[in-house]
Amino acid sequence: MAIAQPGRPESGSLPSNAWLAIQRMEHVGIVVDDLAAATEFFVELGLVLQGEGTVEGRWVDRGVGLEGVRADIASCKLRTATDDSS
Repeated sequence: MAIAQPGRPESGSLPSNAWLAIQRMEHVGIVVDDLAAATEFFVELGLVLQGEGTVEGRWVDRGVGLEGVRADIASCKLRTATDDSS
């Protein structure tokens, strides 16, 4: 006898991996050699550039597991129906 799992459909009602579908994504980090070219690429795909800057410090070191990290970053988001930028 199978034990029901919360959030998982009954066996046979959907493909076996359907319950694993991504419902939300908060953050994706991508390391690139050319930040300007990568930013341009994602903007061309339809993302909206939110900002650019440099990050460093203990919180960055802890996040990546290295010491003395300094990184240039660009933050983009998916365009939504409520965005007034085009």
